[in-house]
Amino acid sequence: MSEEGQRKGVSRRTLVKGAAWAVPAVPIIVAAPAHAASPECIQITLGQSACKWPGATNYYSYKLQLCFKNNCGGTYQVWIHHLENNSNKPLAKCGAGFEDAPLTVGPGAEECRTFVYSSCSSASTIRVYGWVGVKDTVDPYLIGEVATSGQVVLDECIGATPCTSLPTGC
Repeated sequence: MSEEGQRKGVSRRTLVKGAAWAVPAVPIIVAAPAHAASPECIQITLGQSACKWPGATNYYSYKLQLCFKNNCGGTYQVWIHHLENNSNKPLAKCGAGFEDAPLTVGPGAEECRTFVYSSCSSASTIRVYGWVGVKDTVDPYLIGEVATSGQVVLDECIGATPCTSLPTGC
């Protein structure tokens, strides 16, 4: 080999051969976002203890028992970002709310949680925004909604509402 050939070092052909052996032959599979199946997998219903305090003197308050049923295989975590009514008015939590901890729902299981919220107006539907599976988007998306009037009518809550102020944005 000439002196010039020794100075060049490793050829491009040798590098390409080495790189081919360094790359794994098994393809890497990336899982689809867990929330892609959420509309079909997580069903939201009102539980038996859900009720509402009627009228503005009670700040349009709701005792919400929301139940999340997993209709698919696998275990899902459900994060609630916020709740709003069908008039796009926010529901504000009175004390601890759904937003404080994710729910874990196993296959075929149902998890229910009860909390109190107030709103700027009454609602015929409550929309639940957040994430199912992983929090892989910046903005929460609509997980589901539940009717509070019409075919499903919430009972009136007994006693005074624990909410003492309206949410911001009213």
